[in-house]
Order: sequence, then structure tokens, then C-alpha cells
Amino acid sequence: MGNCETTVSALNDLIALVWEAIEVGTQSVQEYFELRESTVNAALAHNIFRYNAKTYLNENNWKVPELIIHNIPSNGLSVTYRGHHLRIWKETGAELPNPGASKIKYDFLKQIHQELGDLFPELFSEKPDNLALIWDVDNEYNIEGVRLVKPYDDSSPEVPIKAEWNIPLEHPAFKQTRPESHIKDFDLPLGEDENREDANDGTDNTRREDQTS
Repeated sequence: MGNCETTVSALNDLIALVWEAIEVGTQSVQEYFELRESTVNAALAHNIFRYNAKTYLNENNWKVPELIIHNIPSNGLSVTYRGHHLRIWKETGAELPNPGASKIKYDFLKQIHQELGDLFPELFSEKPDNLALIWDVDNEYNIEGVRLVKPYDDSSPEVPIKAEWNIPLEHPAFKQTRPESHIKDFDLPLGEDENREDANDGTDNTRREDQTS
């Protein structure tokens, strides 16, 4: 739909809420392991993060009218808002996550849109932009950065998954203390990604939820 600047502007309220959820998720991880006087276990930490971040989004979605939070496996973080479909993933070192064997994730990263049940034609006059919001932490789960990536729109299997644009997102509180600056793209090296929330799931839970509600 729009370029990176107009997209970030349109998603300003959502980005602020997601930042809050990321902070809640990382703090929950730190508190869990500090209470047990244990080092952070990466696999368990990710599950703790997603559970608490998703709980926060569900409890505070009133802050962002029009926000829809999807019910997907393993507390996966997926939302739609104002013509955009966001998946929220942990940083892997790749520009975009590796979809592995997940057709759902592959389609998302190729801008191939799966209809979101009966709500889809009512919510969008055109198909939404798929966007990946990537959060990064150090080994102790201190936040190191958040970025927003728009996958390139090309459904051809011969064309590799790549980003149309890729931008860092400042913390909303920090952004308010400084003049606006032009947002520039940046590239990151390729890497691997875990796909637990999509593994062995051939359908979209959002659609199932819509059909049974």
C-alpha cells in the first residue's frame, strides 16, 4: 500500500502498544529466571515471552480501536490493523525469518494472502500488506531493538523471500523527545528461524475462530 514512512505513521498507535507488550514479555522472562536464581533458558524464555506479550495485547487492545488479535498456535503473535497484517517474531539474524516447512509462513512472507474467514471482505477494501515486526534481545532478555519489515510482493517460487524495505523502530517515548528524522532502510545478514507456532499447522486458526463464533 504505502511506503515505509506512511506505513509507520498509519501504524503509530499499534507500534506503541506492541512496544509495551514486548517490554512486558521481556520483563516477565527476567523476573521468572531471577526468582529461580537461574540463567535464562532460551527455549523456555521465548514461550514465557509470547504468553505474557499476547496476554498484554489481549488485555489492552482497547487502546487501539480496529485492532484484531488472531488466535494461532503456541501463543503466536499475529494481528490485523488498518489494512495491515503483522506477525511479531524474535530476531534470528536474518532479514526475514526462514519459513521452513510452514506454508502459512511462506505465503505470508511472499505476500500471498489467506482470507481471514468471513470478516476479510468487510475489513479490507483491498488485500492487506503483510508486515513482520522483529524484536531483538540479548542473552539476559534486555531489549536491543525492534524493526519493521515489509516482505517483497512476488508469489513466484523462483524468486527468493526478501524485503521490500526494512526499518528500525524507535521506542515511542524516546521518539517523542527528539525531532523527527527521515527513516532509512537497512539490511541484515541472512540466517535461520524457528517456526514452532506454525509447524504442522495447515490451516489458519483465525478462520476457524471466525467460523465458530
